[in-house]
Amino acid sequence: ESIYTQLVESINLALGFRVAALNIVRSDSEFLEVVATAGLSEPNKRLLTEHPPRLQALLAGMRPEFCRSHSYFIPHQYRHVLESAGGVIEPPKPGQSALHSANPAQAWDPEDVLLVPLISPRAGRLLGVLSLDQPDDGLIPSLETIEITELFANQAALAIDTSRIFAEREQ
Repeated sequence: ESIYTQLVESINLALGFRVAALNIVRSDSEFLEVVATAGLSEPNKRLLTEHPPRLQALLAGMRPEFCRSHSYFIPHQYRHVLESAGGVIEPPKPGQSALHSANPAQAWDPEDVLLVPLISPRAGRLLGVLSLDQPDDGLIPSLETIEITELFANQAALAIDTSRIFAEREQ
């Protein structure tokens, strides 16, 4: 679990997203397990942990029209596609602008969603989903930013997969 926390905090600091949540697929549940968060208020962290996202509902929202590289940006206008998935919205802290005044068309909305799938490098199956919110610059992430995020996600998937291999061998 400390690996998960380190991964989320590193992604949070290095990639310029104020809020991040790492959700892991569990074979014995229809829900993802929220294993680490960064930037969430304590009430929202507790709410998300107690009511984690539904895997199938989240996957249903990851439609081709929202795909950017290997991730999914779901604009606030389409937030309804994730209604049954669950989740929380973390409002910007005082002093953080919800909209970027220089380019309103590219501004990040508090209800926008960026989902980055974590895929097992050895089995090619979904290990989890990284959810990112509140970019530091207040803008919808560029393709370049998403691709850099995916490099971190690939390393996270490798770390998760490796830790599972070690756990299986120890048992």
